[in-house]
Amino acid sequence: MLIISSAPVRISLIGGGTDIPLYFLRHGGSVISATINLCAQAVVKTSSKPIIRLTLQDYSDKTETYPVKSKLAYDGSVFDLFKAAINKMKISQGLDITIKGNFPPGSGLGSSSAAIVALIGALSKLTNRNINPRNIAKTAIEIEREILKVPGGWQDQYTSVYGGINNIKFYKNKRVQITPVNISANTINKLEKSLLIFDLGGRRSEKTQQESLLKNLDKEESLKHLETLKDMTKKTIRFLEKDNTDPFGTILHKSWLIKKKLNPIATNPKIDHIYNIARTNGAVGGKILGSGGGGCILLNVPVKHQKQVTSELQKLGAKRISFRFWNSGLQVKSVQQ
Repeated sequence: MLIISSAPVRISLIGGGTDIPLYFLRHGGSVISATINLCAQAVVKTSSKPIIRLTLQDYSDKTETYPVKSKLAYDGSVFDLFKAAINKMKISQGLDITIKGNFPPGSGLGSSSAAIVALIGALSKLTNRNINPRNIAKTAIEIEREILKVPGGWQDQYTSVYGGINNIKFYKNKRVQITPVNISANTINKLEKSLLIFDLGGRRSEKTQQESLLKNLDKEESLKHLETLKDMTKKTIRFLEKDNTDPFGTILHKSWLIKKKLNPIATNPKIDHIYNIARTNGAVGGKILGSGGGGCILLNVPVKHQKQVTSELQKLGAKRISFRFWNSGLQVKSVQQ
């Protein structure tokens, strides 16, 4: 049997940071997150051999093999994420697993969460488990945040599973509410045309970034900033639902200023220079995607200035990534061989 599973990456539009348990279990959190047409894919093929062969095609381009029916040990490598899924799903047969994606890893697009969601989906299909979106998101969070102790929030996993542009609320009792933002196709099109993504390179350590953020999260000033981000989420939903995208660039700019206050190492001189050049040439606002320190930057740029902004940023080594909003989440299919 051959199973192919895909899960989209996301751009966190507003509210990132309020989805971290240390914060939302005390104060509640709210984000707007959107999937785009770049996906992680897990290809799982059954094998008669008593081994599991795991290939990470776009992460390290390496392959590891493990014996079936033994708990796989973790060694701190990128393979741990997928070994944890194999352990969690109690796989007891030979498999050939390939993980790949059409996006730059470590770029702040939630790529690790999309990849683990895709693999959990494929292994659920293989073991005849019910492919329940909420359960898959919970399993992905358990693997990343509890089993492997990777610090971070909860929005990536839910966004990748459900797909679309959603307001995700996190409650003090751990309840998570996913509500599609009620915006017209015309507004989505206008918003999409006004946004540019550039890969700045300089892959960051997610763990280092998250630990820096967590260190400051309980401070009174940080709590005020996070409340402001939640309020900005409400305002963004209101103007988008009224078919108004004009304030979005200013909202992005304000959220980026807050993000830098919450976590000073989210930026560096190179990022600040690139952002300032973008604004000088017509960008209204923007922010680093993910935890920061490198990876991708999202910019709101009027169409008439996009050619100039692109040209100037490419001179600085940034690579533009074409994208569209994507309404689908996790998709799993099996192919009989």
